[in-house]
Amino acid sequence: MSLEYVINSCQDYDGSEFYREQQCVNSDFFITANGTATLEFAKEIMKQLKVYSEEKITKWYDFNKNGFYEK
Repeated sequence: MSLEYVINSCQDYDGSEFYREQQCVNSDFFITANGTATLEFAKEIMKQLKVYSEEKITKWYDFNKNGFYEK
């Protein structure tokens, strides 16, 4: 989703200086993602909650994103 799309969809939007054109953003306990970034969103939530080690989360993400991961 582009900034232009957000502005056109919501004329009252006033956060342009904070907008990041990325699939997923994690900043100060605020995590947001577009509709194409379900894995990235889940990954950032797991990292924030420290559900698993960083290495295990990365392996989970790589497996689900690419179908495999290196040992």
